[in-house]
Amino acid sequence: MKPYILIFKKYRKIIILVTIITTILTFLVNFFYLPKIYRGTAILSPPIIVNIISDKSIEEKYLYDFDSLYTKVSDESFLISLIEKNPELNLSFQEFKNNIKFESIGRTSYIKITYEDKQKDRILKIFEIILNQLKNVDYNFLNYIDYSKKRLEELNNDIEKIEDYKKSIEDKINKIKGNKLESTLDYTFLLSTLNSVNELWLEKKYEVGLYQRVVEESKNYHYLNEPQVQDKPVKPRKLLNTIFAFFASIFITFLLFIFYEYLKGELNVWK
Repeated sequence: MKPYILIFKKYRKIIILVTIITTILTFLVNFFYLPKIYRGTAILSPPIIVNIISDKSIEEKYLYDFDSLYTKVSDESFLISLIEKNPELNLSFQEFKNNIKFESIGRTSYIKITYEDKQKDRILKIFEIILNQLKNVDYNFLNYIDYSKKRLEELNNDIEKIEDYKKSIEDKINKIKGNKLESTLDYTFLLSTLNSVNELWLEKKYEVGLYQRVVEESKNYHYLNEPQVQDKPVKPRKLLNTIFAFFASIFITFLLFIFYEYLKGELNVWK
């Protein structure tokens, strides 16, 4: 230990000078030269569909699990298309890829998206672009909703026809009653038919309600909350970098002088 103390004493002025210069330069570079980097975060949810199951009841479920969603959003072709379709971002693919991060949120289907950039507005724009791109290209969800809308239209048309048919039966029943020409057989048959039509009408109405919920309550890709950008920059870490430069410069300069003394072969230092 004593030889190292002797080396430090011998070169302490130079070590201190180098440390001061390095620390000041690091401080100036961090505070006045390096760009401020901001971080934005958003929690992405996959589409939620209201699914009609076999017994004509419904259930809500995610269209994709975490692994499937992660594969979609992190795929290079998807990320490249974002950059190519939005040249106004003025970003290279490599820069974009290096600054974006996807991670899980516990045991859920949600994905936390983190993006770092010099411009706060561009961070928010990127979150908007990601969401819109996912919404526009996910044909599984779009086709499911389109099918549900068409089915809803078909059911409403069926209900209109049933209501017209129901009205015609009621008119016949009223005519029989009005003319006092009640035929037991005809009257009974019409009442039975009317009951069957009412049951079918109720079934169709119930089914319409189910498909209305599918269309109205299913959700495309969405963020759980509005994407947030931190007010303070996350990089550079000015104080941390300055402290690190201070101790690193002392240590490295000291090691260099030890190596220098070793090369000189001045063994008196170790006596």
